Amino acid sequence: KVRGAGVIYVSSRKLAEQVSGFLLEKGFDGVAYYHGGMETSDRILIQQQFLSGQLRIIVATNAFGMGINKNDIRFILHVNMPLSVEAYVQEIGRAGRDGLPAVAILLYSEGDEWQASHLIERDFPIRSEIEWVIHHEASNLTAEEFIGDDKIERIKELNKALLKGNILDPYERIERIDAELENRKKEKIMKLYLLKKWILSTECRKSSIASYFNQELQNKTKTCCDRCGATLDELIAILPKQLQDIPREDQNWRMQLKQLFTGRAE
Repeated sequence: KVRGAGVIYVSSRKLAEQVSGFLLEKGFDGVAYYHGGMETSDRILIQQQFLSGQLRIIVATNAFGMGINKNDIRFILHVNMPLSVEAYVQEIGRAGRDGLPAVAILLYSEGDEWQASHLIERDFPIRSEIEWVIHHEASNLTAEEFIGDDKIERIKELNKALLKGNILDPYERIERIDAELENRKKEKIMKLYLLKKWILSTECRKSSIASYFNQELQNKTKTCCDRCGATLDELIAILPKQLQDIPREDQNWRMQLKQLFTGRAE
C-alpha cells in the first residue's frame, strides 16, 4: 500500500463509482469519484478537496486532470487502457511534479484493447446519425438524447465548414462528413494499437516512450520500470519514506480488486 495522493483512472462513469465505493468499503480514507456526469459544483468541490489534501485518492474518468496542478501526486493507476500513448503520458505526467519519486501502474490483460476500441467506435456517429442531423438542420428538432451532444457537435462543425466551402448539396455533405469521421476514427484506433505495442514491448518503458516522441531518455534512474527488472515493491520503496504504508495485514484486497475489474479472482 502506498500513502500519498493518487489518481485511479477508469474507462466509465459507472466503474469510477464502483471502484470508489469498493475502496471505501476496504477502509481507504479520503476517496472520491469524479466524472463528467456529475454536477459542476460537485466536481469543483472534489477538485478543491483533492488539492487541499482533504481527499487522497480520486477514482476518475479522463474528465479529471485538466487544470489540476497538484505537485505531490505519488501514484497514477490505470485500471483500463487509455486510448493513446499521448493520453497515457499526459495522465501519468500529473504525478511527481514536486520532483520527488512517483509511480505509474497500468493494468493490462490480453484483449483489453477491444474494450478501448469499442469506446472509440461508440464515440463517433454512424451514417444514419449523420443523415438525421443534416436533414433536420433547419428544424427545431433535437436529437441529443439518442445521438449525443459530442457526436452532434462534430457533425455540425464539419457541416459548417462544408457550407462555408459552398458545398450545398446535403447528400454530398453527408458523404464527406462520413468519410472524414471514418478517417478520424481509424487514426484513433491506430493510436490505440500503438499503445498496445508499447505495452507488449520488452524495451525500457521510459526509453520507448521517449522514442515514440522522437526524443532520447535523459538521466535514466537505477530503479526504472518493470522491463528493466524493477518490481512493484521496489518502485514503491523509492517513494518518499514518510508516504509509505508499511503494514500489509490485508493483502486479500488485491485479489478482490482484480475480481471487481475482471470478474476473476485467480
